[in-house]
Order: sequence, then C-alpha cells, then structure tokens
Amino acid sequence: TGHDGDTLKLTADQIPAVGSKPNDTYKAGSWDVTPSADTEITGATTYTYTYAPYTYTYAQKDSISQTVTFKVVNGSWNDGTTTDKTVTLTGYEGDTLKLTADQIPTVGTKPNDTYKAGSWDVTPSTETEITAATTYTYTYAQKDSISQTVTFKVVNGSWNDETTTDKTVTLTGYEGDTLKLAADQIPTVGTKPNDTYKAGSWDVTPSTETEITAATTYTYTYAQKDSISQTVTFKVVNGSWNDETTTDKTVTLTGYEGDTLKLAAVDIPAVGTKPNDTYKAGSWDVTPSADTAITEATTYTYTYVAKEASVVTKAPEAKTLTYNGQAQELVTAGTATGGEMQYALGTKDAATEPYTTSIPAATNAGTYYVWYKVIGDANHNSTEPNSVEAKINPVDKTDLNTAIEEAEAYYESIKEDDVYAQVAEALKKAIDEAKKYTNDNVAEKEVKEAIDTIKAAKVDAEEGKKKADDTVVANEVADAINALPASDKVATTDKAAIEAARKAYDALTADQKKKVSADTLKKLTDAETALTAAEKKAAEDKAAAEKKAAEEKAARELAAAKEEAQAAMNEQVTVTQKGKKFTVKWKKSSAADGYYVYAQYCGKKITKPAKTIAKNTTTKTTITKINGKKINQKRQFRVYVVPYKIIDGKKVALGKSTVAHLVGAKSTKYSNVKKLTLTKKKYTVKVGKTAKIKAKVTLVNKNKKHIPKSHGAKFRYKSSDTSIATVDKNGKIKGIKKGTCTIYVYSINGLMKKAKVTIK
Repeated sequence: TGHDGDTLKLTADQIPAVGSKPNDTYKAGSWDVTPSADTEITGATTYTYTYAPYTYTYAQKDSISQTVTFKVVNGSWNDGTTTDKTVTLTGYEGDTLKLTADQIPTVGTKPNDTYKAGSWDVTPSTETEITAATTYTYTYAQKDSISQTVTFKVVNGSWNDETTTDKTVTLTGYEGDTLKLAADQIPTVGTKPNDTYKAGSWDVTPSTETEITAATTYTYTYAQKDSISQTVTFKVVNGSWNDETTTDKTVTLTGYEGDTLKLAAVDIPAVGTKPNDTYKAGSWDVTPSADTAITEATTYTYTYVAKEASVVTKAPEAKTLTYNGQAQELVTAGTATGGEMQYALGTKDAATEPYTTSIPAATNAGTYYVWYKVIGDANHNSTEPNSVEAKINPVDKTDLNTAIEEAEAYYESIKEDDVYAQVAEALKKAIDEAKKYTNDNVAEKEVKEAIDTIKAAKVDAEEGKKKADDTVVANEVADAINALPASDKVATTDKAAIEAARKAYDALTADQKKKVSADTLKKLTDAETALTAAEKKAAEDKAAAEKKAAEEKAARELAAAKEEAQAAMNEQVTVTQKGKKFTVKWKKSSAADGYYVYAQYCGKKITKPAKTIAKNTTTKTTITKINGKKINQKRQFRVYVVPYKIIDGKKVALGKSTVAHLVGAKSTKYSNVKKLTLTKKKYTVKVGKTAKIKAKVTLVNKNKKHIPKSHGAKFRYKSSDTSIATVDKNGKIKGIKKGTCTIYVYSINGLMKKAKVTIK
C-alpha cells in the first residue's frame, strides 16, 4: 500500500521462504517468476512455486571375478608347501580388482647345495589392476657344478715319501662355493740339502686360506749353493812395510756359500819405520784380525800421523757492552798451548785486518766479528782461525720510547681542537726534540735527560689542556648565568634555569670557579634571592586561591546540602496528636547530620528547639513537653523541623519544613486533620495555561471544626521546580515551560500528597 506517486516494492521479509517438501514423491521446485525486492509492483501480481515430481531408477551392476595363480618351481612357500596358491578377486562392474598385500604368498627357504635363489617371472603388485586370469611363477635356478685342479711340483728334490713325481689334487663343488685346499692335501718336502744344495722354497706358498678359482701349480725348488770369494787389501800411508815397499798388499779368500772366510796370521803384513820431522808413529784404521769373518771386500789402512796442532785452551768470549761514547775491548783474552793467541777484526766470513796480539776495541754500537787463532811454535802446527760475534748494545731506550709514545698519543688527542693549539704546538716541539735521542749512539745520561724532558712536556700539556678546559667550562657556566633575567624580571617560571645555573656553578672545581667573575656570580645570587621572593608571593597567591576555591566548594556543597535537605522537608513532616503527647515524623536527609524539632503554643515566640536529634538516621520523635512543662491539651500549638549540618564545629541550618498547626486533645471547638486526599494525582498543562488542584481533608472528630484560618491556610502548595510550573496559594497551576515537576499539597498539620505535572 502507499499513496499516488509512490513506488510499491516488496521488502525482503515479505517474500515467504519455501518449506521442505522434497520427499519420495517430489523433488525441489522453482518459482515461475522469482520474487524480488527490487522489482516495482504496478499491478496485482501472483508468484507460483511448484514442486516437480520425479522418478529415479537404479540399474543393478554386473558382478566380476578374476583368478590369480601363484606357482613355485623347485621350491616351496613359507608354509613349506609346493602346491599352487590361488586367489579369487571379486567385485562389481566398474570396480578395480587389485591384490592385497596379504594375498601374495612369500617364498620359502629353498637355496642349498643344488639350488640358488630364484625370481618372479612378473613381480606381483598390489598396485596392478587384475583384468584377466593371471599366473605369477617363482622359479629357483639350479646351481652349476665347479671343479679346479691343483698341481704340486718339486725340483732337484723329493717329497716326504721320497717320490719326485708331481702330486695332483682335484677340488669340486657348486656355483657359489669357495674352493680351498685342505691341510692334508698339501705335500711336505723331503731332505735334499748337502754339499751342493741348500734348502729351497715354494714359488707361491700353498695355503688353506686361499680360494682356488683356476687350475693352479705350486713348485718347490731346491737351490744349488754359490761359490764365494772376498779380497782383503792392506794400505800404508806416508810409510812402508817391513820389506820397505809402499805398494798395497792383497789377499784373496775363497769358499762356498755358508762358509766363514777369515785371514790367517801370515796374511797380515808388518809395518816399517816412518817417524821423522813431519810425522809421528801411526795406527791401523781398523786393526786386522785372524778372528774376524770377512763378508765383503775389505781394506785395512795404516796411517802415519803428522805433528800435533797447537790448542786453544780458552776461547775469547764476547763482552756484554753498552755504548758509552768511549772505545771498549770487544772480547776477553783467550789462552792457548803450543803457540801464541792473536786477534783480528773482520766480517762474518773472514778476518779483514791483520792478526795482532792486541784485543780489538770499538766505540759505536753495533755487531763486530773478532777472529782469533793460535800461531804454533816449533813443535806445533797453527790452528785454523775462528770468530766470536761481539756487540756494543745501544742504551736501553724502552722508557724513552714509551714516554714519546705516550706524549704522541696525547698530542693526537688534542691536536685537532683549536682550543688546545698552543699547548699542542709546544708538545709537538718537545716530541721532535726527544726523538733525536732515539738513535743507537747516544749515552745513558743523554737518554735520561730526554726522558725527563718529554715527560715534563706532557705534564705541561696536560696542565695547559686542563686550564683551557677549565676556561671553556667556566665560560659555559658564566654564559648560563648571564642568560638569566635581571633580578627585577625573575619569575617562578625561571626556577629551572636558575637552579640549573646554580648546580652547574657548584659542580665547578675550585680552579674553574676562579674563572667566573664576581659580577657574574652576583647576578646568580641576585636571581636566587628574587626567585625566593617570587616563589613566596606565588605560594601566597596559591594559598589564597585554594582558600577561595575551598570556600566556593564549601558554599556549593552547602547549597547542594540545603537543596537536598529542603527537598526532604518538602516530602514529609507530619505531626499527629494522641493523648498527652504528639508525634513528629519527617523524611531523612542524607546531607543532614541531625535535626532540630521546634514546638510552641500559637502566639508565643519560639526561642529554642523542643528537641535536638543528633543522628540523621532518626526521623521520628515524640513531644511531651513544651517550654519544659506538660502540654496544655486545651491550647493550639505549632511544630516544624529544621535539618542541620555540622560545619567547622558549628551547626548550620539546611532548610525548614512547613509549619504544622495542631490543637490539643481537650480542645472543645477544633479537631485535627487525620486524612488528606487529592481528586487527581496527574495534570497535563500547556505552557501559559493553568489548572486547579482539588483537595479535601477528613477531621479526627467530624463534629468539631477545622483549625481557624488565623493559624494557617487549610491547604498549602509548593512546586518542586518553579521554572517548569508554579502554583499559587489557591492551588492554581501555571505552565512555564515544557517538562515535568511535582506539586506538593500540605494540610495544616503537615499531611502531604503529591501530584505529577507535565507541561507541554
């Protein structure tokens, strides 16, 4: 539905969903036209959903079957049988027939002396489709027989049975067997060796461990002994034999292999007489002996020895020397026998200066080679020259080099900073001067003086750097102080800067503080004094602001408490009279600490509470006396409640209930109200319009009169929010603005009823 010009369309929830109809008779159906929330409906429309009946026929499959036969030839299955095993595979048309793993029989243990392991003609598989009757055959293969011949020969001898003919052994088995000799198949050798022959050997030693893979021949051969011959030559050097000849004498010894050849005593020639001015008696290099076997050609030499050489009994030794600017002997003096010790300077390979008896000396640091030899006397030959390596060491400059390295390291650390330019220049000059004393030919005194000088220069540089650093640091602090505002401009916001400046100044060393001027320091102290004054004023201002805020907060809290307490008093303060007393009830105020209950005879001034309630949880009390005396039940009196709050030790009134007027029980004319009723409890009024609340009361004694108007109106009215609606003394409501509020209606003795008012 809609209005002329509207576009009518279905909504999604207006299209019914289809139920679940399909079963044995029906299949899923379809809409003739599919309903859509997007299609405009311009005329009466019908959508029809129709289920279609269906028929489905199943066709029975043909069964299929295939046979698989397993054969084993010349062997058995694992169960020991040798018969064929047949498996029939069955299924339906379209099925794939395959063997399962447990349908394939496993082969038994056939291989032995005759047969070896076989194989399947086609390997059965659980993956292969069986489409026709199938046979798998496992065939064991018969082993081939094998045979090898071993022949044993003996040459120039016999076997233990004294025959000399060949011995033959035939080894047989099957394919795969290892053919080996047995120990008793190897013949042992007889006894051949004599004067002509020695023991022989196998060309290849027969073994029971060696596999025989081909026809084999082992030959044992006795070897004929070799003839032996050795020559012995006797030589004499620088002399002659007893027959005064000097030619070599030769002896030839002969025999057979295995014989021991030795000299006879007569084969050894005797030595003649040689010693003279040049030679002394000599000796054999090896003494000829008739007891020594001659195993190879041998020469014995007799040599006459020349005179003895002179001897160096103590060789010169290099001294431990250090450069001192003076010439120093390089070695200690050597001693000798048979001649005189002489010395010469030279290179590592030879003397280059004449030999003298003086010990060579040198001045400069360096390595020297002192050559020495003994010049033999008439009875001794001179010795060959020898040398001693001697050094004059430079003064140890480890401390000097360390001092220079330390000074250079310090120089490198400061040279790039312009602040230290003068300090660095002086230190560099001292370093260059100290390096002049690092060469080898510098005396110890000069080195020590250079060490002291460079160390002092480094200390001066460190002090110079410290002074420069002190100046930089002091200037930074002075800049921070001078950046502070003048004392008459200091504010509390400058505190961080002033404290930072003071902290920076206090952190300076005594030397650094001396570089900060008195005027600059005075600016800091003046700023601190000004900051103290500014902080004092700020604290006073803050305290005043906090006091004001606290007072405002207390005022807001008091106003809220008064509003809450007055609302409670508006809700209920009821006074009832019975016998010689009357009871006062009121609604609890959460803001109040206690309540004053006032009671007095009409026409009399109220000066103090009839009762003070010190707990806000107590909302009911009984009055039995007025002005300290029993209540006069013939008179009229008034009662009201004032909630109070204790603030700074004082009780502050928060509000006041309506005043209830009552008469005593013995009044002859008047009666109290026992019930208040409203004609309506809800009113709706438009803004600017009015409505009248109607109320009535019921007296305790209907034969008596209501309390006179001189004591109070019969009905009193109050609005909970006069910005929404007001109510006058006659109960006329006036709408002020839209909203809701409550109109309270009170009887003269405090009974209360509420009416809800809605302003539209």
